[in-house]
Amino acid sequence: GLEVVDVESGEHAIARFESVVPHCLVLDALMPGLDGFDTCRRLRALPGGAHIPILMLTGLEDEDSVARAYEVGATDFFVKSQQWTLLAQRVRYLLRSSRMRVELERSRARLAKAQALAKLGNWEWDLRTGTLTMSAEVFRTLGLPPRDGRCPESILTERLSSDDLSALRSQLQNIAETRRPHTFELRVRHAAGHLVVLQCEAEVEAEDDGHGVRLSGTTQDITQRKQDELQIRALANFDSLTKLPNRRMFSERFAQAIVQAHASRNGLAILFVDLDRFKHINDTQGHTGGDALLVDVAQRLVQCVRMERPAEEGRDIVARLGGDEFVVLLGDVDDVGAGERVAERILERLRDPFIVRGIENFLSACVGIARYPEHGNDPDTLMQN
Repeated sequence: GLEVVDVESGEHAIARFESVVPHCLVLDALMPGLDGFDTCRRLRALPGGAHIPILMLTGLEDEDSVARAYEVGATDFFVKSQQWTLLAQRVRYLLRSSRMRVELERSRARLAKAQALAKLGNWEWDLRTGTLTMSAEVFRTLGLPPRDGRCPESILTERLSSDDLSALRSQLQNIAETRRPHTFELRVRHAAGHLVVLQCEAEVEAEDDGHGVRLSGTTQDITQRKQDELQIRALANFDSLTKLPNRRMFSERFAQAIVQAHASRNGLAILFVDLDRFKHINDTQGHTGGDALLVDVAQRLVQCVRMERPAEEGRDIVARLGGDEFVVLLGDVDDVGAGERVAERILERLRDPFIVRGIENFLSACVGIARYPEHGNDPDTLMQN
């Protein structure tokens, strides 16, 4: 359902960019002539190219290529694989993000005009009397019946969490003291019960003596944008099949765990889990059956970790690196035998049959274990060992 324009090189992409004006661009990293990295950098410099979502598609998995892609302006990075559904979903989210950006710019233009003519979506807070005045658009955003404009402070403060209320008071105090416009976000409980995320822009009005007497500003509902950002972040950091952290997110969490372990002088245990005979199951049950089995494996791994340390869920990580390879990170481990116990439980649990389409499937696994700091001081060394 999309219009796709295909070009054969980076030079052709740059030449046709202005005439095509794409909403999203999928770019191969390795191409004859101008490679994808230089192409991305030049596209960003073209008129209208600064905000186009660019997805870098490559067979390279090394960290340098990933870092370089983001340095030249890539919006996202996808390693070539057979997970075409994941690629399609990423493109759709980038397109949605592009549409949202365009719509947001149009909305801001309409809002500026409306504020000039009818002051829609605006509010004023009298610092002397505590009187809050809001336009009809703000009342609608919060699900409140329109009033004459005046709104008791309690209606707003009761809809804020204690943390957001404290942050709001701090922001208002900061605006009053610095006399500078500020932009901040608020999570407000809608009359229907759900949370609305508001982006507020505020500035202070002062008397001749410089004393602030009134805060005025505008509000914009960015709830949908926040939800889209969370979904895009989930696609970037979590495996789409098992919902476990992916290689990228695991690498970041692993590095953080080592820093924390070094500071606290505690240990870590890293378990690398590789399934046996998975290819045979894929061949006999099909990829759909293989996917169902991988989801079951992921659930069993999580259960094995929680059985060992139910109170340490936040510091333990189960991730899927790709294919039939999984990894388990146990944080703050003082007991040398903790990793071995989890490994034995994993092996035992994976020996239980997997029911796929009513058919029993059996597989086993190999588990490698390394401990920090005995077997290495960095993620690469520990993973290798």
